[in-house]
Order: sequence, then C-alpha cells, then structure tokens
Amino acid sequence: LSLAVALWKYLGGIVKSGITVYPQFGSQYNGFVNQNIAYLKTVELDPFHLNNQALPGLIATNGNLCTINFPLVSAQAENAVFSFPTGALKNIAKIGDKVKLVIGIQNSSELGYFEQDLTAANLLSRANDITIAGDFSAYPDNQIFAMWVESADGTKSTTSKFTLAQ
Repeated sequence: LSLAVALWKYLGGIVKSGITVYPQFGSQYNGFVNQNIAYLKTVELDPFHLNNQALPGLIATNGNLCTINFPLVSAQAENAVFSFPTGALKNIAKIGDKVKLVIGIQNSSELGYFEQDLTAANLLSRANDITIAGDFSAYPDNQIFAMWVESADGTKSTTSKFTLAQ
C-alpha cells in the first residue's frame, strides 16, 4: 500500500481527471489503487525513490470510453505525433473533447503534461494520428508516456497505461 500511496503522490494530480470509473463511494485514488494493485504486487520499487522507470505497465487512467493505444511516431522540439487505429476516435469523442498526455524520460523524475482539444479533422473516419503541439525538446528519446481522451465535461475518459516508446 505504501507503494500505491507513493505513486499516487507522484502522479495522481496529473492523471486524476482521466479516472472517471472508480468504486462506488470511492474516489479517483481508490480507482487508481484498485486498477494497479495486481501490478504493484509484482514489482520491486522503493516508494521513497520513484522515477519514471517505475511507470511502464501502470494503469494511468480508467474510463468507460474504451482503450485506445497511441504509439509515439515522433517527438520533435515543437510537437509530438501519435498514431491510433484509423477512425478510432470517431465513435467515442466529439469536437471539443480533449486528448491529454503525460510524458517523461527514463531515469528522470520529471513529467510533462500536454492537452489538446479534438477537432473535426481528428474525428474523421480516415484519421489515424494526432499532433500535440508543445515543447517536446526535454523528451528526445526513451520516452515513457500515457495518453487518453477525456470528454469536454470531464465525466468520461478512455483507459490508458504508461508505455515505453519503441
């Protein structure tokens, strides 16, 4: 449990909005712990010395919109491009919903947060990537990230896991 508490302190503030499904009479923290308890039992981590290397495999968000994998295609100084299955956003999102991204690099304890409103172009049936604008120069390689979609009113989200970029 001390590891779950430490991980929540480490990143709960930035993934909290994406946890839209959690136990009745519970909280987003309870949902985070509930989703990750099996994973946390299998890892040897020091809760007092966490860094981003502890994140791959950890469930970042839990929602009722499904799971969409967003592999990182490229990260440059001014933006990052992520792919997704063609048309995947069309049936679950609307214009004005948000895509949110938490990203860092291995062996670091710093994380960046980016969000972007979805546009009509992102929701086309032929759409298969999204470009997130921002300064990605701090994440040149060995990126660890979680990306999810969240409804404009914050009541729905996709489920996402932290992933090590290939």
